[in-house]
Amino acid sequence: MLGFRPLPGGFAGAAFLQAAGPANDHDLGLFQSPNDPGVRRPGDVGLYHLAWEVGTFTELGEIAEKLVYPAPVSA
Repeated sequence: MLGFRPLPGGFAGAAFLQAAGPANDHDLGLFQSPNDPGVRRPGDVGLYHLAWEVGTFTELGEIAEKLVYPAPVSA
């Protein structure tokens, strides 16, 4: 649907996906949670990390600005 393809290898309970085009080792990693999905507790698994690839330091600054000061969402 989004153009990701599964990469070979990995390990049980995980899937690594790559978007069309880039030569990254992976663009998205999905991991099975060992916890009951119906119960959330402090310290449970969640978002591990995010990464963006940028071409220049100027572009990095622009993205950082958007992350720190996001535009308001209109209804």
